Amino acid sequence: AGRISGGKFASQLVPQSTGVNLLGAAIKLAAGRNPELNTLHPRYEKGVVVRYMFPPAGKLVSISGLEEVRNMRGVIEAIVIVSPGEKIREITCHADRSGWIVATGDTLKEAQKLAEIALGKINFKVNQ
Repeated sequence: AGRISGGKFASQLVPQSTGVNLLGAAIKLAAGRNPELNTLHPRYEKGVVVRYMFPPAGKLVSISGLEEVRNMRGVIEAIVIVSPGEKIREITCHADRSGWIVATGDTLKEAQKLAEIALGKINFKVNQ
């Protein structure tokens, strides 16, 4: 493909789970240089997951728990892309998400559990 994969695959999932910097290799290739092949071998194997936030439709009043989640061990990223006062649309496609969490652990199960706990701590107060 003429671009890097979406869904945080190249920027977060592969580097965090294997130690391989796919973006660096892609930039070298785009610049006409060859990446060092030994840098493309996994250095370790960890679990990494992305979980998306889909609050109910309505006017967003407040968001709580985000800072607590950002400070949790193993949470790499916790992003909310809506603000109080905005209208949250009915979910019709993946683009309607309101945010995401990227979490890691020594195993996939550990990363999944952490992400679910983190999602449970974020509360969107919405007037429907």
